Amino acid sequence: MRLGRHTASSPRLRRPVQQAHGRLAAWSPRLAGWLEARFNPRVATGLPLTLLLAAAAYTVLLMFDLVEEVVEGEEAQAMDDMVNEALAPLRSDVVVLVFRFITEFGNNSTLSAVALVATGFLWAHRRYADIGPMWLCIVGTQLVTWGGKYGFGRERPDFLVDAVAHSPSFPSAHSAGSMAVYGFVAFAIARPLASPTHRYHLFAGCVTVVGLVAFSRMLLSVHFLTDVAAGLLVGLFWLLISICLREWLVQRLPAGARPREGEV
Repeated sequence: MRLGRHTASSPRLRRPVQQAHGRLAAWSPRLAGWLEARFNPRVATGLPLTLLLAAAAYTVLLMFDLVEEVVEGEEAQAMDDMVNEALAPLRSDVVVLVFRFITEFGNNSTLSAVALVATGFLWAHRRYADIGPMWLCIVGTQLVTWGGKYGFGRERPDFLVDAVAHSPSFPSAHSAGSMAVYGFVAFAIARPLASPTHRYHLFAGCVTVVGLVAFSRMLLSVHFLTDVAAGLLVGLFWLLISICLREWLVQRLPAGARPREGEV
């Protein structure tokens, strides 16, 4: 009976929306068509693209809030110091050695190599619409990250283990670069896969690698928590923007040239 009532009431719930859409279409057909396209769940450039852009905008708001906290100083610095001290018991010789190895997955040399290899594979498989957005993600992330570093000029935490860094602290370039490079490579691999299970495992592996690189920067005491968080947000913003660009470019390709589900 409950199902029947909900089913019967659903047309009444849709009717005001349909009426509003009809009035908007009569007043401005172009605007009504644009809005309908933006909220179409059946195409990647419809509702999925709208949600991705909304997530990117929210990421910017989070970043502004974080920057404000860091600039104001006291509360953010107190939290950073507390987290740094809480990690002290983990800094044994063996753990530090392991995380010094892990942190190398986020350095410029490793990320550049991954990006170049990914570019070669995408070119070989004629995935040209992926290459430009991937490099936009990487270059945009690096520009914002290094602009932030020298714009804020924040000092790093005290070096407590055998690990040093020479650039300013905020935001973390390892965290930002890892999010951008590994995130887009994971997306490029997963996008054509038909199996949700395969996609899940791929993204779980990506999140694990990025998370470990980000954590390594705090455990090695070369970055504060807020540095790492800012780096992840910068990388995430450019990742979302680049995915949106990729989907837009793919939709502009002729139907026969678009990658199909299950094609790598």
